[in-house]
Amino acid sequence: MRRFLTHAQLIDIVSKAEILDISRSSDDPGVDVAVKDLAEKIEAGNGDSIPLRDALTALSRDAMIELKAIMWFGRGDFESWEDALAEAKDHGSQGERDVVYMAEKSPLATYLREGAKKIGENL
Repeated sequence: MRRFLTHAQLIDIVSKAEILDISRSSDDPGVDVAVKDLAEKIEAGNGDSIPLRDALTALSRDAMIELKAIMWFGRGDFESWEDALAEAKDHGSQGERDVVYMAEKSPLATYLREGAKKIGENL
């Protein structure tokens, strides 16, 4: 399945994406006020210091390709993991453009969880 993106990296990125997803849905009455405050503080930081962006930037080129494939597969863009991975490989990794692209996806954590689930990985 995956060869470059580790399970630990995927879990780390999902957890950081969840914080941003919470801050983006701050109108949700079910979200604890303390969690909203923390998420807003993290998101309000300098774009280069946001933990999600840091985690994405730290990925190797090949790990970023696999992460994009998981997101696309989880979002329902492709019928099979192989197709999602092939498309991601065709696109390649575009460094900072990919970091921004992934960080702006909402709900990124949901897409990644769904993609991981579809390829048989528990997060």
